[in-house]
Amino acid sequence: MASDIQILGRRYPEKRAFITGAASGLGAELARQLAGEGWQLGLNDIDAAALDKVVKECNQGGSRVNAYAFDVCDQAAFFNAASRFIETAGGADLLIQCAGIGAGGLFTDLSPVHEREVMEVNYHACMTGCRAFLPHFLEQGSGHIINVASAAAFHGMPHLSAYNASKAALLAASETLSAELRGSGVYVSLMMCTFYRSDIWKHTRGEDAERDAARRLGESARLTIARAANLTLKGVAGRKFYIVFPALARSLWLFKRLYPHGYLRLVPRLFDAVVKPRAYDPE
Repeated sequence: MASDIQILGRRYPEKRAFITGAASGLGAELARQLAGEGWQLGLNDIDAAALDKVVKECNQGGSRVNAYAFDVCDQAAFFNAASRFIETAGGADLLIQCAGIGAGGLFTDLSPVHEREVMEVNYHACMTGCRAFLPHFLEQGSGHIINVASAAAFHGMPHLSAYNASKAALLAASETLSAELRGSGVYVSLMMCTFYRSDIWKHTRGEDAERDAARRLGESARLTIARAANLTLKGVAGRKFYIVFPALARSLWLFKRLYPHGYLRLVPRLFDAVVKPRAYDPE
């Protein structure tokens, strides 16, 4: 039986993908898995040194991998990188947008500067990526945009107002884009999962206690980064719009849709039971 990456390779025989936020976490793992199957990759991150390490690792397998170090909030740089990659690779098939940052803290304590920064990176930059690659996808009549969100897109946990809002905006925009592209040959997927093992705490804005909470949740998550990448690619191979995992995320999503008022009562209890002790109890 063909693997999910092999299915994608048959659908897109030129095997060309551009990944943002590829220097660490999910972006880096997706790059490794695609490179292992011979995909041509354009990898982006703001951290040039860390990005070069991932590029060298992926190139060892014989794939053609190029680095594009720039801030995804820089629209001109994003469009320039998209053009360069399309020219170098002879086109593009997948746009995987993993770049993102977090922000923690009570709404009343959250810095407006951090709030705007989170929206710029997590939402506006993804819209820039769509605008940069969509003309090419539409011209060739094929392509797939994968926007990496989070269960925060529908699960409004306390202390994460800006992060939740940025991911909810990405959900709404991606749904609209998917509807508008129907019949064009261009597909859109939105990945929404709960915590997996990652270092997102390093990219979280806010007080030390909030960053520590993110660190603890990431380090204690049972879902590995490799498994998260596997499940993401499985959803893309199946052309699913909503890629929701693991079972906890699917349960929360269904519960909220069926029992919205019960969900609102449940959220503070979940925060007190799962997040609060880890964030504030002494070790």
